[in-house]
Amino acid sequence: MKTIVVIETNGDLFRRINNKYASKGYNVIYCSTLLDALSVPASEISFLAIDPLALAEGEATSYIESLKMRNPGCRVLLCVCQDDADSIAEALNAGADDYIVGPFDDRTLDVHIKAMLV
Repeated sequence: MKTIVVIETNGDLFRRINNKYASKGYNVIYCSTLLDALSVPASEISFLAIDPLALAEGEATSYIESLKMRNPGCRVLLCVCQDDADSIAEALNAGADDYIVGPFDDRTLDVHIKAMLV
C-alpha cells in the first residue's frame, strides 16, 4: 500500500487528500508537526504534501533533504499560501518535486498529486 503523508496545522489539506485517495487504496497519514512526520519511516512514504507554515523556518527544507536522501523515490509537493520565490526555490533546491500556490481547488490539487504518483 502506498502512503501519503500530509504535514499541516489545521487538517484541511489532509481531509481533501484523504477524501480522494483513501478510497483508491492509499494510506493517508495526517501529521500536525515535524515530530509526528518523523515517526513515519521514510521508506514507507510515497508522497508528501507539506505546508511549510506547519514547520518552523528552515525545518521544511531540512526535512525534505533528509527524506529524499533516505527515500529518493518519494515525491514532495510544497503547498504554499503565497508566491514567495525565495521559499519556493529553497524547497525545490532541497528536493521538493513541485509546488502549488493557494488558495487552490480540489481539482488543481488532484492534478498535481496525480502527476507525481504516476
